[in-house]
Amino acid sequence: MDDAPPTHNDGSAESIEVTLRDALGLLAASCLASGASMSEAVRTVRDVVTRAAGVLTPTGTLAPGGDAKYLRLRPANDAFRRRTGGADAAVAFLVAAGWRPDDPAGEWYALRLPADGERLALAAALATEAAESYT
Repeated sequence: MDDAPPTHNDGSAESIEVTLRDALGLLAASCLASGASMSEAVRTVRDVVTRAAGVLTPTGTLAPGGDAKYLRLRPANDAFRRRTGGADAAVAFLVAAGWRPDDPAGEWYALRLPADGERLALAAALATEAAESYT
């Protein structure tokens, strides 16, 4: 997975939303191809985003007492792969939300700080909307 944000993302709220919606579309296609539950896949990425947002301050830094483990993800994790129908499309969504590779091998992804709270909120809202539409 490439650590650069998609090229059509100029940083505007509109382009971020398009990027996130595109990533959700990839996740839907991945679930259809693998037979995974779209509802579970979207809830999984939504939970990753909301847990990360829950340990951040309004300025996007780790809150006092916040656990940094919620800012990291290993896409090869069996439970994550099973819940998302394979990790690539789910990782594309998380990259659109602000996660980047965190090691040279690309085994771990981390939310870079200071995080963009508006981007996280939008990602959570879009994933929630998608999860509700698939239940």
